[in-house]
Amino acid sequence: MKNVLFIAVMALLFHCKQSTENLTPEEKFKAEGRSLFVANCIACHSANPDQDGSVGPSLRASSFDLLKEKLINGKYPDGYKGKRPISGSMPKFAFTDEQIRSIEAFLK
Repeated sequence: MKNVLFIAVMALLFHCKQSTENLTPEEKFKAEGRSLFVANCIACHSANPDQDGSVGPSLRASSFDLLKEKLINGKYPDGYKGKRPISGSMPKFAFTDEQIRSIEAFLK
């Protein structure tokens, strides 16, 4: 079972590291967002943004404002009702606005 999991993780990492030379600027931007998502988010959220993860909810179509508040401050924006009760387990990240926008583009 460990070998299957290792192979799956390596295949996913290889897929995310493939050359971007033939992509449009928009596709490169989304690829950057996917890479950030895979490297930082799938431990708690599902690798498939349409599905809930083991800890975090699905993230498909998350807005920039939601992503920024959760990623930078670890909390929901004022007035936003989360999909899951606030657990306090969301770590904070030092992403730039451009990096957060690339994650948003990937999640659309």
